[in-house]
Amino acid sequence: MTSERFAVQKLTVLLATQFDVTDADREAITRAVPQATVRVEPIRPDQVDALDANGADVVLLDGALPRDLEPWRHVRFIQVLTAGVSQYGVDHSIWRTGIPLATASGIHAVPMAEYAMCTLLMLAQQMPQMAEFRRDREWWDSPRRQAYGGHTLRGWTAGIVGYGSIGRECGRLAHQLGMRVLAMKRDPERRRDEGFIGWPGTGDAQGTIPEKWFAPDQVGDMLAETDVLMITCPRTDATRGLIGDDELRRMSPRSYVLVISRGGIIDEAALCRALHEGTIAAATVDGYAKEPTCRDHPLFDAPNVIMTPHLSGYFDQYWATGLKLLCENLRRLVSDRPLLNVADGKLQY
Repeated sequence: MTSERFAVQKLTVLLATQFDVTDADREAITRAVPQATVRVEPIRPDQVDALDANGADVVLLDGALPRDLEPWRHVRFIQVLTAGVSQYGVDHSIWRTGIPLATASGIHAVPMAEYAMCTLLMLAQQMPQMAEFRRDREWWDSPRRQAYGGHTLRGWTAGIVGYGSIGRECGRLAHQLGMRVLAMKRDPERRRDEGFIGWPGTGDAQGTIPEKWFAPDQVGDMLAETDVLMITCPRTDATRGLIGDDELRRMSPRSYVLVISRGGIIDEAALCRALHEGTIAAATVDGYAKEPTCRDHPLFDAPNVIMTPHLSGYFDQYWATGLKLLCENLRRLVSDRPLLNVADGKLQY
């Protein structure tokens, strides 16, 4: 489709979202693409199958897709506000219709990397244990204060599994802390980031920060050099169960594991064993193999672990940042340029 066609036609943008769409949001879209008409349908994810997209050229959804997208073949692209697509499955109708599906990759990079650094510093400074002071209300003697002294991260090595937008911002922040950075990605020879960058000056678009690059079949070699393992990749058939007992045993007993993006990439039973046996020192877990977690999940009883309910990607500017991405993709559509973040059904991201 060429820009000339859009120059003589109206472009209808359907915002089917739970977010509160303001007049200023509508104006942002029409400033980006003056020929756009904005239609808003406030819906919940469980109502998406009933959504009428007739007449819409572009549809924005919070995340859930209708099961049958055959009636949507006229849609030029769908923008979702989630980064992953593995939840749709390889047999979903989105892949048969050929409708481009643009993900929200890039909008979570800063908040999730800040979460990772926050919990990493909490582990290094033993902040969960420090809470005992307030609980006990008694001054600690010198030996106890020394025992709870922190670990300096400068000079440590961060190994990042998945060097996409989240991994790159984690790498940049770790580098700023004086850490050495290693990166593993599916195609380590492709080092540039061509996706959406929600905050100028963040990330590592050129891929210049990592000292070494590793392919997935080399993950054990990377872990042998890693003090802080950060999981920031999508969960796909290729990454599910990527790290187990053998890989974790190659890490130092002082090392930390941070599960930031998705669960199931590290085998959770193996992670529990590593924590109980002292193979690693501590962990942060925000993503789980099965969500919601059950009350008797073994990680609840594991030592030295910070657990949160998959919230690192939520932040106060979520809608505003997602709207920036939508506007950029609309500009690209009408100027006949490639859309950002178009998902690949076979790769599952």
